[in-house]
Amino acid sequence: LIPSGFRIPGNCSMYKLSLVSSASAQVMKALGYNSEPFRLFMTAGAGAPWVFLLCFAVAVYSIDVTLIQTAEDTIDRLTEKPSLTFVGNGTQPANFVVVDHSRSYQTILGFGGAFTEAASLNFHLLNAQLQQEILESYWGVTGIGYSMGRVHMNSCDFSLFSYNFDNVTGDTSLSHFDTAVTHDQRTMIP
Repeated sequence: LIPSGFRIPGNCSMYKLSLVSSASAQVMKALGYNSEPFRLFMTAGAGAPWVFLLCFAVAVYSIDVTLIQTAEDTIDRLTEKPSLTFVGNGTQPANFVVVDHSRSYQTILGFGGAFTEAASLNFHLLNAQLQQEILESYWGVTGIGYSMGRVHMNSCDFSLFSYNFDNVTGDTSLSHFDTAVTHDQRTMIP
């Protein structure tokens, strides 16, 4: 679910967060909403980042959200869907969030990023102390909570040059595939 084209009332602010690991009260405090009443709307969809829309609870209002979807096992590729409307009801406390546990869309396995050759080479240029600080800030207890990562097969747009692990034309059985992934062992694979 990717919101676009919001018409946000003057009493609202939008925040896009890649990771959601804190309780909503902690998020509000971190964003500076310590004492003001607020209403929290959360939207998310398969593979999309979480988007928080914080609105001061000064009136009952509606917000139209344009939904553009790209989804596996469908023909949807940046396909516009019917818009969604969020309507405040004015009866719940200002910081009330409803989670519908009866509806499930996907399982979150973890949060992480890509290990690319460019990032790896820059990481290896740092001294040991800075490397440890980076690892802690991503993967450590006091970090942002990464729990997984991925490595691309063959070169990608963040590689130094184009390469692959089976450079033999017509080798559809991959009998010449470099199972040791020698190129990636140099810096990318820990």
